[in-house]
Amino acid sequence: MISDRWNKAVGDCLGRIDPPAEVVGWGHWSFCTRLSPRNCLDVEARLEDGWLLLEGRLPGSKRVPEISSSPWNWLASNRGLAGLAKFAWTARGGDLVLRAEIPLTEPVEVEGALVSTCEGLRQGLSAWVKGAAMPRQVPLAPSQRSFELADVSDLCAASGWEAMARGDDELAVALRTGSNSRHAQIRVGVSPLVRVEVVVEVAEDLGDRERLALGSLLLVAGGVARLARVSSDAEGAPRFEICFDEAPSSAQLHRALAALSVVCLLFYREAQAIQDPQVARLFLAEDGDVDTRKIYGEKNHETGVALGRRTA
Repeated sequence: MISDRWNKAVGDCLGRIDPPAEVVGWGHWSFCTRLSPRNCLDVEARLEDGWLLLEGRLPGSKRVPEISSSPWNWLASNRGLAGLAKFAWTARGGDLVLRAEIPLTEPVEVEGALVSTCEGLRQGLSAWVKGAAMPRQVPLAPSQRSFELADVSDLCAASGWEAMARGDDELAVALRTGSNSRHAQIRVGVSPLVRVEVVVEVAEDLGDRERLALGSLLLVAGGVARLARVSSDAEGAPRFEICFDEAPSSAQLHRALAALSVVCLLFYREAQAIQDPQVARLFLAEDGDVDTRKIYGEKNHETGVALGRRTA
């Protein structure tokens, strides 16, 4: 249950953004991120089960028919957004939205995440208006670094995660995904300061239909998973990721690794399965009446119902 303390703390944070958020109700605010008088992102902010949830409906989000045929454009844009902002498709209606989930840890951490995430929402709106991916981010000069890979290794150990060095600029951390072994990669020294990610393997000979289905699934996954987002790099390789613009605490890093463990449990195998031509065809079925038992099995049927519908 959300306390009055958090309602006040988050309300104070939202009151300091520009322009300040308006109170809609207890634990509920609204604010606008504006590029120009004609280009505005109306954002709803709500407290829910230990989270501050932000969601912005993009202006005219159903006006561009290419949205449903170019999910990779928005996955590429996610790679450049500040904070926890992300493009995602809503499972319920297929709307493309900008959203973020900020865990309620400490007020100072929440405010820092909120400031960078609001900048990410503005960047996302700019990408939406231009219809183009965000520019790639460049490495920081060594003199600008305030955090090193050794610091991350110490935080992993303090929070109960074993980190292994991979070269001079990367750590690998085994995620808690049961019998399905998955590893997160952690890098320091690029903007953002710390990037924690899991690369999704993609078949080299993936066809256009299968690639469309995979991109669509991943955009929907970004709307279901909390904290993590799905992006793609300059080569088009997809990944689940969580980024920090400031040095994370051990609690924040622990939550990030736990969140990536969950998203891998939910979606990694699905991302592999949907690269099969038959599964991709079913996923993209025009009538939206896919029998998801054929794809996800009886156990995961409810998840499949949400994900198996066409997101156009």
